[in-house]
Amino acid sequence: MKKITDKNGQFNNAEFDNSSEFGDYSEFGNSSKFGAYSEFGDYSKFGDYSKFGAKSEFGSESKFGAGSEFGVGSEFGAGCSYRGFVFERYMSSANIDGSGRQIKIFSAGKIVMVEAGCFWGTAKEFCNRAKNEGKDIYSNVVGAIAKAIVK
Repeated sequence: MKKITDKNGQFNNAEFDNSSEFGDYSEFGNSSKFGAYSEFGDYSKFGDYSKFGAKSEFGSESKFGAGSEFGVGSEFGAGCSYRGFVFERYMSSANIDGSGRQIKIFSAGKIVMVEAGCFWGTAKEFCNRAKNEGKDIYSNVVGAIAKAIVK
């Protein structure tokens, strides 16, 4: 088992260069940063707010904490989970409302989950909340993406 830790048992704020490779069961703490083309083995685990460069590859059953950010073209193995939700597809969108914030959308079958800022819930819950707050663009765009991403 490859584990990167500090004296408290977790290595937070670690930074790794492009094309870094890690084996199965690797574990990383909160706010770790990885360069483009990084590769991770099966069952890897990442803390909250981890950031991954473009074209990173993740093995099966990898787990990601809240607020993690994925670079363009990242690939995920079977059974990966985000905030405990096992997903089959992932996509993100940014700047829908002009704020520049990223929205993450995960799906598994007909279930679609959304993370936007501190919000984490179903696409339907997100769209309802956005509509109630007068954010029609958010509601319409995320609703359309949710319909398109469902298998």
